Amino acid sequence: MKKSVEATGKNVEEALDTALVLAGVELDADVEVEVLDSGNKGFFGIGGKNAKVRVTFSLPEPPVKEPAPVKPAQVAEKQTERKPAQAAEKQTERKQAQVAPPVKIAERKPIQAAEKQTERKQAQAAAISPNQAAEQAQDFLKGIFAKLKVDPVCEVGEEDGALRLSFSGNDLGILIGRHGETLNALQYLTNLAINQKAAETPRIVLDVENYRKGREQALTALAKRMADKAVHTGRKVELEPMNPYERRIVHMTLQEDARVETQSQGAEPYRQVIIYKKHSQGKRH
Repeated sequence: MKKSVEATGKNVEEALDTALVLAGVELDADVEVEVLDSGNKGFFGIGGKNAKVRVTFSLPEPPVKEPAPVKPAQVAEKQTERKPAQAAEKQTERKQAQVAPPVKIAERKPIQAAEKQTERKQAQAAAISPNQAAEQAQDFLKGIFAKLKVDPVCEVGEEDGALRLSFSGNDLGILIGRHGETLNALQYLTNLAINQKAAETPRIVLDVENYRKGREQALTALAKRMADKAVHTGRKVELEPMNPYERRIVHMTLQEDARVETQSQGAEPYRQVIIYKKHSQGKRH
């Protein structure tokens, strides 16, 4: 089975290094590299665009054990040994069935309740606390940070029912990427790693230098400007493709605006928000 990881960087080399680190593989003949955007430096540093690459690699398949060959003589011996034993077992089962009284429904209830209680205890034991999840998440990210040669300081908190890990330090732009793509990939991999260790885990949100708060403010302002544009021109306004978290911010910002309505269209990762002006006859241009 193959898996792909995308990453961005100031140039193709930096984007490729980041993608390899996120994928946990080294560049060899089995790794496919696709340059999605070579980027550009812009004019005197203005209007520059990061490079973007996709790394595709194969996940190792578990080895298949082949059963050891059985000789005909051994098969015959086992069949011969089974017959008397099976006959004795069946005869014992018949005697027990004749002697043992049928189990009543009333007698089954305490047994079923005890089984359910045991299942609940096992499920509780499989869940981990927020503190444990935070420690496991930081341990997982330490290896990635070491390869990226960054050493951020982590602050742990809770927000909207999620466990929030906020990182601060020097030169952490590599952890964010273009429009937060690298940060979103790190967040996805961290949640995936923690979920494999327990049945129930808190949702983990990663943030770097308050990027998500700043991005939320920028998207809120953008949504309001584009709503004004849709109302002024009477035409739909298409926003750039966004991840589900960012699309939700736009929808929530404009849900109280009686002048417009919003909807998402397209397939991931190119799904985008469309803003329409509301018309009295429900007609869109």
